[in-house]
Amino acid sequence: MFSVKRREQFQFTSRMQKCMSVLRLLWGADEFLSLFLYRVRSALHDHGVPILPRLLYYANSFLYGMRIGDHVIIDAGLYLPHGQVVIDGITRIGRQCMIAPWSTIGLVAGNAMGPTIESGVIVGTGAKVLGNVTIGTGARIGANAVVLKDVPAGATVVGVPARIIESGEGAEA
Repeated sequence: MFSVKRREQFQFTSRMQKCMSVLRLLWGADEFLSLFLYRVRSALHDHGVPILPRLLYYANSFLYGMRIGDHVIIDAGLYLPHGQVVIDGITRIGRQCMIAPWSTIGLVAGNAMGPTIESGVIVGTGAKVLGNVTIGTGARIGANAVVLKDVPAGATVVGVPARIIESGEGAEA
């Protein structure tokens, strides 16, 4: 996803080409390195490695402003254009989503269940998606919106609290 957004080659004819692209992105795109650290941390945690996953969490937090909780599941293709994102709780983020900086995907007091964000969702700068809500496929969350209720697929929501301004196919306004 980072290669696509940067208008770089993303289909490769060899394993070497793919490895070189990953190395280039690790070097040149801080947000890609941040997600890479998250994935390494998750793998180490799943394999029962002590201490190192927590150190990677702190490194990610300190270096990139990315705070991704232990119970977060992120599918392939998440794009974080500038980092500075908090994602916490029992949360799932689908494929090909984009989360702009200064956004929070997280919890409301007293509930460990976080949001479920389906594929292709765009979360604008400074938006907050809080609690056990579902954001439908292809939905768009406007800048600084505060989402506390489910958002239908394809809808656009803005405001505090967020309200639907454009319905997707089959969505009710």
